[in-house]
Amino acid sequence: MPEKSWVVTDDGYDPMQIADFKFIAKDVDSAGTEDILGCYQFMLMRDVIPHTLLPFAVDDGGNFFCLDMLNGTVQFYATDAFRPDRSSAANHLAAQKILASSFSVFLDNLELESGLDE
Repeated sequence: MPEKSWVVTDDGYDPMQIADFKFIAKDVDSAGTEDILGCYQFMLMRDVIPHTLLPFAVDDGGNFFCLDMLNGTVQFYATDAFRPDRSSAANHLAAQKILASSFSVFLDNLELESGLDE
């Protein structure tokens, strides 16, 4: 877990904590979803995420922090927001929340837990 692991937005959402970053390269001992590519391929195969989002981190609930490969934004992706009465595309769209305009802005905006009370 990174030292600065909290994402705070100014739109009324509760702070979100990064529990773990995905490995960049596949770890030979991993189960297949611990690295970025393995997670991406598995989640695509199961139709959990749209093909444009690349998961690079997770919160404690298994939700993803993703890089949008079309526009470079960082998005929070709630994996538990699926409704059976919606199409896959509608579910994918409803599960996304833009957090930052780029990965570097996202990292710069991470906060320490002690800064949440201010």
